[in-house]
Amino acid sequence: MDVVLKYLLAAKNPIILVDACAIRHRVLEEVHDLVEKTNLPVFVTPMGKGAVNETHPSYGGVYAGEGSQPEVKERVEASDLILTIGAIKVRAPLCSAQETWGILLGCDFISTAS
Repeated sequence: MDVVLKYLLAAKNPIILVDACAIRHRVLEEVHDLVEKTNLPVFVTPMGKGAVNETHPSYGGVYAGEGSQPEVKERVEASDLILTIGAIKVRAPLCSAQETWGILLGCDFISTAS
């Protein structure tokens, strides 16, 4: 937890990205608490849709790489830290941000800062 906090405090444009396993493993209450306490922008993947209240002020939309709305894609890919919750772990990049996602999907947490 100290490592996560260290990166969160250092980030200038952090976001939360919620995926399917947050629903599957029933951690939505914790996700909602995190969103409320941090006020970080929160996005969902297509498989995570429904995990976050879409009327919440921090809700930014559905991120699906090239299939995203342009403003969602820009905001997610411009972040310097993506805190993922419920990501399904795979090795192959699945979207346009290949360098970030190739690492991100192998971890629960990553800083995208160079």
